Amino acid sequence: LAGSISPFSLGFFGKFKEFFRKYFLAGAVLVLLAVFIVAAVLFFLGRQSFDKSLVFFEIQGPERVMSGEKITLKAMVKNNSKTSLLSPRIIFVLPEESVFEDGESTKTVFLNDLKSSSQDAQELKARIIGRKGQQKTIQARLLYSPRNISSQFENEDFLDIFVAQAP
Repeated sequence: LAGSISPFSLGFFGKFKEFFRKYFLAGAVLVLLAVFIVAAVLFFLGRQSFDKSLVFFEIQGPERVMSGEKITLKAMVKNNSKTSLLSPRIIFVLPEESVFEDGESTKTVFLNDLKSSSQDAQELKARIIGRKGQQKTIQARLLYSPRNISSQFENEDFLDIFVAQAP
């Protein structure tokens, strides 16, 4: 009776059915294992990423000065990230002709490591020199390396100061 014979019991189809039954479960387990490994790798790589926008950095000082006036500049750093910041330092660059107390126009200030949710502030004295009506810009750069990440990051801020009077 040809109608009662299953196509799977004949030749190639029968062998295919046996192979399918035998290896389907093993193949499904391997596929699920591969998916799990890929998901785990992506999860751990995502945890190693760092968002520098979570590090708040700002310099503050007067908006208006008299040329040659001694002013106080304040740099504030707040680490809102989940990781510590290692070897943070601030590089201040004053505009042309302006100087810090030691006569230099550039100064580097080294900070202690900043743990997550911690902050630090540094003050420096400087003399801003310029002609009446001039706009002077102070640049400050915060350089640091997040823990467990080999890259160095930089945040930058500027402070514009208007020279209102000159002697």
